[in-house]
Amino acid sequence: MDDVPAGVLFVIWILFFLFQRNRPEDVGLPPIEQYHGEKETVIDAQAIPSLEPEGSWKVVAEVLRNKMVWLLAVVYFLVKPTRYLLLYWSPVYINELLGTGTLVERLWQQPAIAVLGIDAPKVSEASNVLLPSARAAVSMRLAPGQDPAVAQRSLTEHLTGHAPWGATVTVTPGAAADPFELDPVGAVYEAARRTFSAAYGNDAVEVGIGGSIPFIGEFARTFPGAAVLVTGVGDPKSRWHGIDESLHLGMFGHAVLAEALLLAELGSAGK
Repeated sequence: MDDVPAGVLFVIWILFFLFQRNRPEDVGLPPIEQYHGEKETVIDAQAIPSLEPEGSWKVVAEVLRNKMVWLLAVVYFLVKPTRYLLLYWSPVYINELLGTGTLVERLWQQPAIAVLGIDAPKVSEASNVLLPSARAAVSMRLAPGQDPAVAQRSLTEHLTGHAPWGATVTVTPGAAADPFELDPVGAVYEAARRTFSAAYGNDAVEVGIGGSIPFIGEFARTFPGAAVLVTGVGDPKSRWHGIDESLHLGMFGHAVLAEALLLAELGSAGK
């Protein structure tokens, strides 16, 4: 089986060799000289006098005096390193600085780091002086399966290892919580799907989303037999965590009805 690609390539080469067309006449077109209105010139190689060494150096000198030759040489010299720079260093740049994976994976399935606050002078109090210190609060969301202590240590090492020249970076660890991944299997979740579908008038659709509430993981570990279900109201225009976060009253009505139907069903089933 290893010889199959080579055999296919060999057949393609034979077909190309047999059916390739080198001249316009091969495909029924007039000669190129006739197309341009030029007369075909036949050159007798024996009639051309051989160049003596001295004459050859004259040709070289003539070429070196040609500005266009030098321009092409400089362009080619610059194009080659640029080409290899893009070929070999672009993947490294994209991998190390821009991240890896698709946009969906980065948004929903991988850790995320956000700067929540920065201590700096107010614009009204700022002056043309260098600050002796600055401070920021950094938050990191983890993906299921990650160890918070390991992630926090990795972030600390990254920040201290990439400090600008002359600056000292000190990281004060804050609170940490384990990421949580819900396994929506069981009678309670089936009841939630039915009641939410009835309240909203559409079938319930499950999607993964980041941003676990920290105490949920601890609650699930403390009460392993409990079904965890956290409900909320939101739509694309709600702009969660934004300064103009809003709540659509119609969506809120559907949510209230869904929870009422769910509690009624669970109560009647003795859950």
